Amino acid sequence: MTLAPAREEKKRAKAGLAPVEWGKHGILTEADIYTKSDEFHAWLVGERMMNPETTTKAKEKELFKQFMEDFNTGTLPHEKYYDLKKYETRMTAIKMGETVETSDSYDFNRDLESAKAAHRRSSSAIDDQLLDRKRLEDLRRVQSERVQREKMTRLGFEVSENLGVRLEDKMRG
Repeated sequence: MTLAPAREEKKRAKAGLAPVEWGKHGILTEADIYTKSDEFHAWLVGERMMNPETTTKAKEKELFKQFMEDFNTGTLPHEKYYDLKKYETRMTAIKMGETVETSDSYDFNRDLESAKAAHRRSSSAIDDQLLDRKRLEDLRRVQSERVQREKMTRLGFEVSENLGVRLEDKMRG
């Protein structure tokens, strides 16, 4: 009977389908309907085009059995349906420009690149803090000039028009 699975594997390869890898992402049972509810609901909306809030409990259990079969055989159409939180953290990391690991093996070069990226992020954060510090100092200077201008006008001195005014050229430079 070992010939039948091999034949089916060849048929799947010829059809361009992914080989069946039982339990590659874990094995679901019917009791996992609550632990994998986020992934199941994402699958319902994304693949079945169904609203999970309008389905009946019986229909939901039937659809979960289909989801469970695809999950256990590793034939779900997208990686996010296996672990939604892991997928979302990975996508967030990509959006933030971090290096993302694609395999579980250790790669020294990837680790080095990740450390460099973290250093670049921290140095850009320091630059932002310096800009904020410069802006804060400029605002303090302008405020003290305004107080000084008010005192000088009360005493009857002629005051420059630019005293106590923040100019755009200084802020951009």
